Amino acid sequence: RMLPAGAFDPRQPTGAVVLLVMFLSISTMGLITYGPLLMTQLHGLRPVQTGGVLLLESVAWSIVAITFASISDRWQNTAIAFGFTIAILGVALQSLAMPNGPVSLIIVAALMMGGGFGAAIAFMTRRAISLAGPLDRQRLDAFGGDLVAGLAARADRLRQRRERVDGIRHVVPVLSPAYKMTI
Repeated sequence: RMLPAGAFDPRQPTGAVVLLVMFLSISTMGLITYGPLLMTQLHGLRPVQTGGVLLLESVAWSIVAITFASISDRWQNTAIAFGFTIAILGVALQSLAMPNGPVSLIIVAALMMGGGFGAAIAFMTRRAISLAGPLDRQRLDAFGGDLVAGLAARADRLRQRRERVDGIRHVVPVLSPAYKMTI
């Protein structure tokens, strides 16, 4: 098995932390999944502008994670609570700002989501590993490495697929004038 025993059991300490990480991840996925389409359609942003909003969320995550990385063990519980609260408040703000605007409020919500996630995630992961038994600790460590490797492989496959699609878009119009009418 890949995850520790009781990984999704909220009654187990490790399970509670794993569920918290999962729910925090799921709650912030809406922006990157639907945000570009909604910002383009509802607010008239160009794709590069929507990409900039997503970039700001990632930059906030990185800056806050680096800033919080050196806090003492005594403050880690506070960082988890603070980060989780800010991220969830960002999600709530995003649900209000996305349909109604203004875009600056969408950006503030994205910064809150990214910053909150950055404040909490390292300590939540560390907590899950520390609460696990020795064998499960190895599994969690390996799962993190496998996850990073899997994401890198997926990104490479998407890049390769995009290059193939772009190549087809350049070749097909030359071969078939009717193709231009379907675009």
